[in-house]
Amino acid sequence: MDALWDPPVGDVPELARQAYRLMIRTLHRVDAQVPGVLQAPGKASGERVMAQAIAALANPKVDPTLRLAALSELQARMRRIDPKTPQRLFLMPPEQRSSVAATLGGDLVDLARFDAALERYVLGRKWPRAADAAAALAPEASAGLVLALLVTRLGQASLSAVAGVLEKLAAGVRPLVAGHWAWLDVELYTTGRAQLRRVFLDPATLAAWQLAAAGARSLKQPSEAYKAGRKRAFWRQAASRCFRALCREFDAADQDVAIRELTRLCACEAQRLRVATLPVLATYAAGQLSSS
Repeated sequence: MDALWDPPVGDVPELARQAYRLMIRTLHRVDAQVPGVLQAPGKASGERVMAQAIAALANPKVDPTLRLAALSELQARMRRIDPKTPQRLFLMPPEQRSSVAATLGGDLVDLARFDAALERYVLGRKWPRAADAAAALAPEASAGLVLALLVTRLGQASLSAVAGVLEKLAAGVRPLVAGHWAWLDVELYTTGRAQLRRVFLDPATLAAWQLAAAGARSLKQPSEAYKAGRKRAFWRQAASRCFRALCREFDAADQDVAIRELTRLCACEAQRLRVATLPVLATYAAGQLSSS
């Protein structure tokens, strides 16, 4: 393996040793998705390595403190060879933590460009009737449109939540509609515990859902042998593919977009929510169901 992955030396805490071992196991797991990460990490994208590692460690059976320590160690090592590796808040000292990224200005400009391109694309395209399959978007691009609207219109700035919605779409689940509301419940894992999150849909996103539902069952499905953590990782990767398929549709329609990765779209939307909104939060919880 590359010297970057040498074990820690000297008198280091036991947590650091365990985090190192978990980091190496995780790198072996993601080597197929990021070829050469073990032998030649200098050629790998730090952002891609971190995204695959986060997905691989999305397992409620892994101790949360150990998971964060392993991701923090991996992030620090990847930043040595790729300064563009995103600096996430894993185990950063409190004085280095900030709810606003240093790239805030550029993030908001890129998000505004994406919003404008999405609006021009939706308003400028002739949308077919449900029976007109030949003129419809490909299933992945159609699902990507639903995901983009979920993030930009409804503030679902979480890849896990968006991936959970995609799983429901591919399974043929129909949103519940009552009065002026439409929603569906998505299972998420936070701090190692399962939670149902209620995701509300506005009319535009509900219409996009209806268009995407016709071809959604043709989307690739995870193996039945996959365990829960691997299935969640599968749907996060599938959501990213669907978003990239939508971006290719933008290219074909001559719509210039500065954001081409779903993880970056979620991150930019989270920045917008932090600085451009005044949260008025009301939360109720009953059993494992919570809604805000």
